[in-house]
Amino acid sequence: MTVAYSNMCFTRREVDVLVLVAMEFANSEIGTKLGISIRTVETHVRNMLHKSGRRSRAGLVAHGYASGILQHGVWPPQRSGQVARRGHAA
Repeated sequence: MTVAYSNMCFTRREVDVLVLVAMEFANSEIGTKLGISIRTVETHVRNMLHKSGRRSRAGLVAHGYASGILQHGVWPPQRSGQVARRGHAA
Protein backbone atom coordinates (compact mmCIF):
# COMPACT_ATOMS: atom_id res chain seq x y z
CA MET A 1 0.00 0.00 0.00
CA THR A 2 1.24 3.49 -0.79
CA VAL A 3 0.18 6.93 0.38
CA ALA A 4 0.20 9.36 -2.55
CA TYR A 5 1.05 13.04 -2.12
CA SER A 6 1.48 15.30 -5.16
CA ASN A 7 4.00 13.69 -7.53
CA MET A 8 5.53 11.22 -5.10
CA CYS A 9 4.47 8.24 -3.07
CA PHE A 10 5.60 7.12 0.35
CA THR A 11 4.96 3.53 1.25
CA ARG A 12 3.00 2.73 4.38
CA ARG A 13 6.23 1.67 6.11
CA GLU A 14 7.96 4.90 5.09
CA VAL A 15 5.10 6.84 6.67
CA ASP A 16 5.46 4.73 9.84
CA VAL A 17 9.15 5.69 9.92
CA LEU A 18 8.34 9.36 9.22
CA VAL A 19 5.96 9.50 12.19
CA LEU A 20 8.70 8.19 14.49
CA VAL A 21 11.30 10.55 12.97
CA ALA A 22 8.90 13.40 13.76
CA MET A 23 8.79 12.16 17.36
CA GLU A 24 12.62 12.46 17.47
CA PHE A 25 13.36 8.76 17.77
CA ALA A 26 16.82 7.61 16.70
CA ASN A 27 17.16 5.06 13.89
CA SER A 28 17.93 2.32 16.41
CA GLU A 29 14.77 3.14 18.39
CA ILE A 30 12.68 3.24 15.21
CA GLY A 31 14.06 -0.15 14.18
CA THR A 32 13.20 -1.64 17.55
CA LYS A 33 9.68 -0.22 17.54
CA LEU A 34 8.95 -1.42 14.01
CA GLY A 35 10.86 -4.70 14.19
CA ILE A 36 13.23 -3.79 11.36
CA SER A 37 16.99 -3.31 11.16
CA ILE A 38 18.74 0.03 11.55
CA ARG A 39 19.94 -0.34 7.95
CA THR A 40 16.33 -0.69 6.78
CA VAL A 41 15.34 2.44 8.72
CA GLU A 42 18.24 4.30 7.09
CA THR A 43 17.07 3.10 3.68
CA HIS A 44 13.49 4.29 4.32
CA VAL A 45 14.76 7.71 5.47
CA ARG A 46 17.09 8.00 2.46
CA ASN A 47 14.27 7.02 0.07
CA MET A 48 11.90 9.59 1.60
CA LEU A 49 14.58 12.29 1.40
CA HIS A 50 15.06 11.48 -2.28
CA LYS A 51 11.33 11.39 -3.04
CA SER A 52 10.64 14.66 -1.21
CA GLY A 53 13.73 16.53 -2.38
CA ARG A 54 14.70 17.34 1.21
CA ARG A 55 18.24 17.16 2.63
CA SER A 56 17.70 16.47 6.34
CA ARG A 57 15.43 14.72 8.80
CA ALA A 58 14.11 18.11 9.92
CA GLY A 59 13.32 18.97 6.31
CA LEU A 60 11.62 15.63 5.92
CA VAL A 61 9.38 16.31 8.94
CA ALA A 62 8.59 19.80 7.61
CA HIS A 63 7.65 18.20 4.31
CA GLY A 64 5.44 15.71 6.15
CA TYR A 65 3.44 18.53 7.69
CA ALA A 66 3.41 20.73 4.57
CA SER A 67 2.14 17.90 2.37
CA GLY A 68 -0.47 16.65 4.84
CA ILE A 69 1.22 13.33 5.56
CA LEU A 70 1.45 14.39 9.22
CA GLN A 71 -1.45 16.13 10.95
CA HIS A 72 -0.98 19.66 12.31
CA GLY A 73 -1.99 20.15 15.93
CA VAL A 74 -1.81 16.46 16.81
CA TRP A 75 0.74 15.12 19.28
CA PRO A 76 2.21 12.67 18.97
CA PRO A 77 2.46 13.06 15.18
CA GLN A 78 0.35 10.43 13.51
CA ARG A 79 -1.36 9.35 10.37
CA SER A 80 -3.81 6.91 11.93
CA GLY A 81 -3.37 6.97 15.73
CA GLN A 82 -1.35 3.74 15.84
CA VAL A 83 1.91 5.11 17.24
CA ALA A 84 2.28 5.99 20.94
CA ARG A 85 4.64 8.50 22.56
CA ARG A 86 7.88 7.43 24.17
CA GLY A 87 7.22 5.61 27.41
CA HIS A 88 3.55 5.03 26.67
CA ALA A 89 1.98 1.80 25.54
CA ALA A 90 0.86 1.55 21.94
